[in-house]
Amino acid sequence: MRYGATSYTYHPIKQRPIVTQCPQCGQRNVLEIWFYQKEIDSDGTTAMTKEVSAILYCKHHHAELHPVQWPDAAVQEFELVKPRLDLMPSTNNIKKKFIKRFLMIFIPFLLLIAGAYMWFFHLDPNDTLGIQEPYASADPGDILKVKLNTLQDGGYVESMNYFQVKQIVADTVWIQEYGIPAELADSNNLRTTDFKGQVYKVRYDSFRIGFLTAWNDSNGNIAGFTEKLIEYDK
Repeated sequence: MRYGATSYTYHPIKQRPIVTQCPQCGQRNVLEIWFYQKEIDSDGTTAMTKEVSAILYCKHHHAELHPVQWPDAAVQEFELVKPRLDLMPSTNNIKKKFIKRFLMIFIPFLLLIAGAYMWFFHLDPNDTLGIQEPYASADPGDILKVKLNTLQDGGYVESMNYFQVKQIVADTVWIQEYGIPAELADSNNLRTTDFKGQVYKVRYDSFRIGFLTAWNDSNGNIAGFTEKLIEYDK
């Protein structure tokens, strides 16, 4: 049962027959007591409580009985079973979907700041602009070896993969993922025809310094750092 007006969710946790006569229809062995655990559900957060409630239902006339109509056998069953119920753990946490949404929005920006700090504040004074932007010369067909931070189960997991630069237009770069994981690929024999994975868009201003905050409309965001540029032999 879900009551949107009160922002509560009642999760069914147990069902028990009541061997007695229904006070409304007079039939025997038609009553069932259904136990529910209360969850507070609000904007982006949930809190599973230890509060237990129950309803008494008649299978013969298909109706719920008001608590004042409960026979003694139903009241006794409720009091007997309630302390023994296997309840879901009591929580007061942000929903996983809210966590993922938060991470997908804010983690790439944090990585961008970290990448900018690393490139612009920890360079040798003799470094040139070309070293600060080592991937500004990349052309379509070139291959990137990238250390990715991929969102999985509410957290980021590091992995290596290859991407091919497909197109550069104005301030946007299109890159396509390799068909197999980097650890299984032969870095000396990367065929351009094997790049058949997801296509992502990257902002050129972050791409040229080696930081990738990439996205597509169907597969969400990825983030990572370019470790190597393999120029396409034209």
